[in-house]
Amino acid sequence: MRRLPPSPVDRAAYTKAGLPWFDYYDDSAADLAPTDTLSGVKPVGEWLGDDHTPWAEPAPGQVKPLGSAPRPGKPVQDGDW
Repeated sequence: MRRLPPSPVDRAAYTKAGLPWFDYYDDSAADLAPTDTLSGVKPVGEWLGDDHTPWAEPAPGQVKPLGSAPRPGKPVQDGDW
């Protein structure tokens, strides 16, 4: 089995280049419970590891807010698709 080549861009290179990061307004929300079909899916970090070094914090002004507070309406719910 051949391994994929590493990504040419990592988080440190992205930050160093001054590219924008996006801050999701609801990043503290809880996840929905997985369906039976998806309950066996493993996070990529469990396959590849969670090595996040080297890491450089984004510069001030580099993080862009994405969206705003939720708009009134019907929330997304789990269901049969």
